[in-house]
Amino acid sequence: MNLAKPFPDKYSLLIIFTLLVATNSFAASRALANFGKVEVEQQLRQARQFKTTAPYRSVLHSQKAIKMAQNAGDDGAVAEGKYIICTTLNGSVRYDSLHTICREALLYFEEHGNTLRQGEIKNYLGIIADIRGDKETAGKHFREAIQIFESLGACSPLANAYNNYGVMHVASKQTEKAQEFYFKALAINKQCSDPANDMISFHNIGIKLLASNDLVQAKSYLLKAEKIARETNNQFWKTTISITLAKIFNKDGDLATAKNYLKEAQKIAEENHDYYTLPRCYIQLAKMDMHRQQYAKAISYYKKAVEAQIKIGKQKGLSTIYNNIADANLEMGNLTEAQKYITLASEITGRSWANLANTYQLDARLHEAREDYERATALHRQHHIARDSAFSLKLAANIKNVERTYQLKNKESELELLNQRYELQRYIFTFAILATMFFGFVIFIFYWEKKRHNEILEKTVAERTASLQRSNEELQKFAFVASHDLKSPLRNIYGFLSLIKRKYKSPDNVSEIQEYVDFALSAAKDMNTLIEDVLEYSKLDYLESKRDPVPMREVLEHTIAELHSTPSKRQQNVTLDGEFPIIHANPTLVQQLFRNLIENGLKYNESEKPTVTISANESAEKITFDVSDNGIGIPPEYRSKVFGIFTRLHSQEQYEGTGIGLAICRKIVDHYKGNITIQESTSGGTSFQIALPSSILKA
Repeated sequence: MNLAKPFPDKYSLLIIFTLLVATNSFAASRALANFGKVEVEQQLRQARQFKTTAPYRSVLHSQKAIKMAQNAGDDGAVAEGKYIICTTLNGSVRYDSLHTICREALLYFEEHGNTLRQGEIKNYLGIIADIRGDKETAGKHFREAIQIFESLGACSPLANAYNNYGVMHVASKQTEKAQEFYFKALAINKQCSDPANDMISFHNIGIKLLASNDLVQAKSYLLKAEKIARETNNQFWKTTISITLAKIFNKDGDLATAKNYLKEAQKIAEENHDYYTLPRCYIQLAKMDMHRQQYAKAISYYKKAVEAQIKIGKQKGLSTIYNNIADANLEMGNLTEAQKYITLASEITGRSWANLANTYQLDARLHEAREDYERATALHRQHHIARDSAFSLKLAANIKNVERTYQLKNKESELELLNQRYELQRYIFTFAILATMFFGFVIFIFYWEKKRHNEILEKTVAERTASLQRSNEELQKFAFVASHDLKSPLRNIYGFLSLIKRKYKSPDNVSEIQEYVDFALSAAKDMNTLIEDVLEYSKLDYLESKRDPVPMREVLEHTIAELHSTPSKRQQNVTLDGEFPIIHANPTLVQQLFRNLIENGLKYNESEKPTVTISANESAEKITFDVSDNGIGIPPEYRSKVFGIFTRLHSQEQYEGTGIGLAICRKIVDHYKGNITIQESTSGGTSFQIALPSSILKA
């Protein structure tokens, strides 16, 4: 029997070869997969290592790890890389992209039940929402994060979340609530002793004190924060704290130190491609250069701030920067460049009345520089409207914040009643609410008072302008009369005296000479009367505005008695009808007013018995005096004209006079904010209606 094993045939060899190749390929692929996983882990390890000391490098390592993990189909490593980018304080990633990365990482950790990661990502989603101006969403994320950390007992993340929640309340002008969260974060951090959270709390408290202008305390807290940032080499917080310290030293007048801090912050931010922090550096440097009137350098920094914000898709604040660039160009006289940035600012201002007011003001300055004063005036009006609207919105927001805070306090009070330890805190908080409400009320009252005073001022300016216009018209008329009416009596005097000189040679013309002398004396008398009336009219502008009690019946009776003492060819009758009030005015002006009106009624009167009747009628808003006569009357078409200075409807031969009496009457009535009009009396003569405001009855 042949017991030797047969040699394998070719098919058996092929099968054996295939099995060997498959085994080696599987081993090779496993080895390759293990190598890729190691490389991903190495990239993630470096990303975590540089998270605070070199944020930009951390982001680059995370992005590389994500790409490698995606190729390997490792969803866990992809989520971890996105988590690191989301929670790294670095401004090299656009906000919209960062928000997407955070949401994708959150979705993965929600599916796999990693609660701590969920809380950390929600905390940073709150920061992103706050930066984008969505306070409601930001508050929701912070509260969810705090709830998660409290349930897990995660001390350090909880303190960090309270700090961020406080920052959000500062942006919402709820500074007391913000301070409460800052000190809460400090208290929590004492349990876990995390220097990073202490640093953040010190910085935030310093910001609050800086807003209250407590520079000494603010500097103290911020220097503590700076020390920790340098010890831990935290790049983001080194730049942030340096910018805040620069503001303090700038306010304190130490510009050199302020600039050194800003330059350091700028250098760190540029090295880390931190386009979130860079605009803040550039804007502060630009403001310092504007203060030193180095406008070209300021413009350069502002433009760099714009570029940095555009890179990360941040629109908030761009309109303010454009306005600042326009302002600097206006100071340099670059009107074309100023117009360009004013246009850019107006295009993105949106509903911000404060930014719009600033844009209108700059545009008005631009048109003033171009001597387009009509457009500049219109823009100034728009500026005031926008500024008042911004003030109203701010006031409404403050009131809303007070109401929201008050409602929140009521809810908290119901819980705090269960624990007496919080009793003192409840009273302090209630007092803060009441103080805020009072402050809001004071602002509201101040706004309306300011508006009322502006209206009074505008009304006063309009009245003064009208008065000045009337004075100018009267002055022009006076110049004409001075050149005509005053010269006419002088010509008569000169002519008649010349005749006397020639006639005096012959003693036979004594009667004729006497007639010439009478003519000369009459002309001189007319000129003297005219000059006295003009002086009387001009003195009205300079009389003291007395407010003495004036019993009208006594004053009118005294005036009538004086008129009766003057000889007259005809029997004259002046009567007082009804009761007369006591007003508060200048007695001399009041007597002059009614004397002129009474004399006017008696002079321009052809009846056998000239009669003037005076009465008074008092209402809630005004008191009206009626001076009626039975004279010749005034035609309707002349009733508004007779109050003009030197206006006469009749010749000197018909009725003597200078044409100033009624002008004096109107000026006296205008002085007391009243009105004088003419109507036809019941007897066909003239009825003067003098309406004075009821305020004249009060002292």
